[in-house]
Amino acid sequence: MHKNSITTHKIPLLFLAGCFFLLSTAGCAGHSAVVSKDFHPGEKAEWAAVLPFSVEKGFENEYEIEKILRARFFETFSYLGYLDRNTEDIDSQLKKLGLYDPADRDNNLSPQKLGEMLGADFLIYGDVKKALNSNGIFFSETFISANLKMVETKTGKVIWEKKHEESVLSSIIVPESAVKMIEDKAEHADTQKILNTIAEKFSREVVETIPDPSSKLAADIRLPEIQAMDVRIEKTGGDESPLLRVAMAGAPAMLAAFDIGNWRTNIPMEETSPGNYEGSYTALPGESVKDCLVVGKLKDKDGTVGTRIFRKQLVSLKF
Repeated sequence: MHKNSITTHKIPLLFLAGCFFLLSTAGCAGHSAVVSKDFHPGEKAEWAAVLPFSVEKGFENEYEIEKILRARFFETFSYLGYLDRNTEDIDSQLKKLGLYDPADRDNNLSPQKLGEMLGADFLIYGDVKKALNSNGIFFSETFISANLKMVETKTGKVIWEKKHEESVLSSIIVPESAVKMIEDKAEHADTQKILNTIAEKFSREVVETIPDPSSKLAADIRLPEIQAMDVRIEKTGGDESPLLRVAMAGAPAMLAAFDIGNWRTNIPMEETSPGNYEGSYTALPGESVKDCLVVGKLKDKDGTVGTRIFRKQLVSLKF
């Protein structure tokens, strides 16, 4: 196996007679984020563009890796108080200019010029250094390492930078059930699902280190405020289908909704009394999601959206 490849190893039939438990551990590592002392977000509403990420040569699924990590990063970044350009619009514009490939883009255009062309105050660059999804007989490991930076287009200066690694390791340690082993291995063999999960964890860790202008902008833009939020998971009926309940307190007479990570978005909520909102989601047969943030949203009549992330727990649902 090439050291930079993403592969999936199949389970030998010999082991179907055995019974195993899987122990999963997650880890993250990386350098502390570097933030320029000249970075003062929030003095005015500013546009940010998340550019296509570059990927070190040698990966089997370069396009898939870049697409998934960039999408998960953008979804998490969009909850900060920047005015973010849609990635599809950015890609379309770069392709028309013949600058979609990161190498062509970076070799031919300065951040100042690219920012002017895209109408962006900040550009976010990403470089995927390594990605691994290895499924052996006794363990499975998924790993992503990448460097990201934010550049101010007015000056061309790097104002935020972060190097980060995220990994998940599962080990078989105690005999129990061959069926359990097969189910878990089948899940680990789904490369796209695994990469989405680890990319979401990666993005949460990284985006937390980016200075957020929301609090400084709130007074000027008057974002709808969510003062409190509660999330509960219940079992309903004989089928034991999971029910996720979300309650929020905030500005009255707003359109309210919540997201379950990027898995289900804009789930509507009802205003049960002035400023109090409730909503729910019941998992359908075959649905499952693991370790997602729940994000509440209030939108006013002008379309301005205020958000709040429920940080007390990550949500997992499985029918």
